[in-house]
Amino acid sequence: MTARTRLIPGLAMLGLLLIAVAPAMSRTWSVEKDGSGDFMVIQEAVDAASSGDVIEIGAGRFDEYQTRQGGVYFFDIHVLIPDGFELTFIGVGADQTVIGPIDADSHSNLTEGFWGDSQIRLTVRGLSVENCSQFSIGFPSGLLDAADCRFYFSGDYTMDTQAIYGGFTEGARIDNCTFEGFFQGIATINSPAGVSISDCHFTCSTGIYSWTSNSANVSISDCVFDCENIGFGYLGGAGGRAERCFLYNCIMSLADCGEAEISYCEVIRDDDGYALRLTNNEPVTLMNNLFQSNGPVIMLASYGLGTFRENHFLRTGNDYWIKTSTHSSFHDHVIDFSGNWWGTTDVEEIAEGIWDCEDFDTAYNCVVFEPIADGPVAVENHSWSSVKSLFR
Repeated sequence: MTARTRLIPGLAMLGLLLIAVAPAMSRTWSVEKDGSGDFMVIQEAVDAASSGDVIEIGAGRFDEYQTRQGGVYFFDIHVLIPDGFELTFIGVGADQTVIGPIDADSHSNLTEGFWGDSQIRLTVRGLSVENCSQFSIGFPSGLLDAADCRFYFSGDYTMDTQAIYGGFTEGARIDNCTFEGFFQGIATINSPAGVSISDCHFTCSTGIYSWTSNSANVSISDCVFDCENIGFGYLGGAGGRAERCFLYNCIMSLADCGEAEISYCEVIRDDDGYALRLTNNEPVTLMNNLFQSNGPVIMLASYGLGTFRENHFLRTGNDYWIKTSTHSSFHDHVIDFSGNWWGTTDVEEIAEGIWDCEDFDTAYNCVVFEPIADGPVAVENHSWSSVKSLFR
């Protein structure tokens, strides 16, 4: 009896300890416009939720918002996520669950879809964010997992109008999403843990803009860009790997980029614009790509670091294949473009179509293009015929 009496308090203490250290169970909340869920407003569900919870959102347009002041500006935010929270939002489909106003000009303040001030872990599935004049999703640090979503802006964009903007310090995965009407579809600025973007379609001014050396591992695959300016760019030290992408009437920009590897991509232009901007200071690999334009094909100002082999550089007009920049102090960097196909085996024609140090004393680059490939090389990893039919 005495031993039993001594054992019970010990078990009770162990039980209390296990309760204290056990992780809290996540809860699923429902938001329905017709009142059949836990809430009718998304922000009310967020305010009730704990970190790790799931919020399921039914059909309809959810345009409720709260106004916050940041400096001298006011922002209308549709979903404000508490600092340090991890939340999952699941809609019933991008064509049914819509967050944001129906009219892009309905707010005098800048509007944001999802926003968190610090260290947010956000998952979104099966919903649309529409007509947010600043960010559809934005936060300075944390993790993002977005799939099967639509981001749309119907008004006149400004430089603030960006669909996804963030410092993804814990990484990001963006898959099977569409971006339409933005100044920039995705902007990564501080993402050392890596970003993966796949199977997305961009109809914006710029599709993907990766910036700074803290975004040196941005992977882009199987995406389509029908943009006004840049399809995708690694800029200001950013880098990564891009493969199996298709760009129509927009440039691929590798401007002061970090290390980058581009393969099985196609850039087709019939608007007289450059297909490729290559101004790299770090090694770049271009393999098995197609760059084609009825204007100049490549804008070049490179230190010559990298590998450029088995690509198609095709001009459909009479402009240059390659045109280098000039610089009074930095010039005559030799760059090796041998082993590529230029649409012809006439080396004199190719030489005349390359504007480099042979043409101007202060040209940034001297281009070596021989030996050339003696015929077309494989540049398609799979058929793009269905994709190209969207634009031709």
